[in-house]
Amino acid sequence: MSENITVNITTVVQDYSVNVTSPQTQFSVDVSNGLIGAVLPIGGSTGQVLEKQSATNFDVVWANKSAIADGDKGDVVVSSSGATWTIDAGVVNTTKLGGDITTAGKQLLDDVDASAQRTTLGLGTAATENSTAFAAAVHSHNDLYFTEAEVTTFLAGKAEAAHTHAQSDVTGLVSALAAKADLVGGLVPTSQIPEIAITRLLGTVASQAAMLALSGQVGDWAIRSDTGASWIITGSDPTQITDWTSVSYPAAPVQSVNGQTGNPILGYADVGAAAASHTHAQSDITNLTTDLAGKQPLDADLTAIAALTGTNTIYYRSAADTWTAVTVGANLSFSGGTLNLQPTIALTSLRLNDTGADHYAQISSGENLSANRTLSVVLNDANRALTIADDATVSGVNNGIEYITITIENSAGSDITVGLKGTARIPFSGTIQFVDLTANATGSAVIDLWSASGLPTNTDTITGSSKPTLSAQQNVQHTTLTGWTTALVAGNQLAIEVESCSSISRLVITIAVAKT
Repeated sequence: MSENITVNITTVVQDYSVNVTSPQTQFSVDVSNGLIGAVLPIGGSTGQVLEKQSATNFDVVWANKSAIADGDKGDVVVSSSGATWTIDAGVVNTTKLGGDITTAGKQLLDDVDASAQRTTLGLGTAATENSTAFAAAVHSHNDLYFTEAEVTTFLAGKAEAAHTHAQSDVTGLVSALAAKADLVGGLVPTSQIPEIAITRLLGTVASQAAMLALSGQVGDWAIRSDTGASWIITGSDPTQITDWTSVSYPAAPVQSVNGQTGNPILGYADVGAAAASHTHAQSDITNLTTDLAGKQPLDADLTAIAALTGTNTIYYRSAADTWTAVTVGANLSFSGGTLNLQPTIALTSLRLNDTGADHYAQISSGENLSANRTLSVVLNDANRALTIADDATVSGVNNGIEYITITIENSAGSDITVGLKGTARIPFSGTIQFVDLTANATGSAVIDLWSASGLPTNTDTITGSSKPTLSAQQNVQHTTLTGWTTALVAGNQLAIEVESCSSISRLVITIAVAKT
């Protein structure tokens, strides 16, 4: 049977028709409208492909696919049947992945194991922990923890663990450094070193050039063997001759001493001197003869006096050229050039007359007059003094007033310390009139007076609340005796206490007493 089948092919340009004559084995395409046409083979089996037989268009037949051998596709491995294709190991590396994968992804693919991949991801060992080692996504904290915002706020006011400071941030550092010497190349510059130098001999050189090649500082020196002179560095640059100064020598140096050369040894005769042991005539000593003529000739009296050997003895000329010791009575003693009354002399009165302008009468320590006796001194000037010394320094008569004087002194020259300074026996009864304080320098002091029949204490004060006081003064007379116990009893003890003292190392306390 044969028939014509029309196949309409519609393109975007035009329509074509295909005429098929059946049952023939070929069909043709009407190419009258320009479509290239030819006879195509029919039939074939599943899996076959069209295979060109020549360069002519549509010269094809149905053919079985030929097998692809291993290596036909380079790095692609093909099985013997051609059904399985694989890629050689190590062929597809991160470079061949190109832009299809990120750099971070390539780093993960390059890592040799999971540990290396955790390092790449920055996970550390936490990634290996079980989920129970971490808090749940939703959890809470007690007051021992802070939120991230709170921690951020706290840390905002703190310095980094590694940080620096300006010098001005450290209290006193700038001023402290300003007082220090600088270091230049590990050395203190000479401009900051005090002007002190240790000089040294740089050696002996044979020329100026050799001397200028020496290295030294101001004060160092060298010997020039070519000139026999010494040169000292006097400037800052020893390479310049102008910074060296030659030491001058006498124009005519010593050649010999008294005709001797080398190491001369001179005797007194060599230089016209006298021997170490020698004598002189009186005429050799200026004015000696004249001065001797005005002296007392040595006679028997002088010889006798020179022969006296006694001590604390009074002698008198009992005959020509004879000197005899004076016998001192029982109530007298002679010691140290002073004739003294012996202790406890019972007198109805004692009157000492002296017309010398500066003379005085004295009864020594430990000596007394009998009770109710009168001791008077008649001098050529009103109010002359009689001193009576006892355990304390006690001075005596002036218009019926007697004085007890006590001196306190710090021998080291420092301020007198506070506290009890000593006690003295009151030599007579009387009434205190005033107390005078005199210091070695302007200062301040407060004293207290105690009195009792035995050793007095602070409870035995006689000054009340009005204590003798120096206030930035050197001398004061304390006459305000309100609240005082002014009566002194002979034989009682008198004590001095210093309550305070400043800027005073020596203080004289004088107590004026109207004797009863």
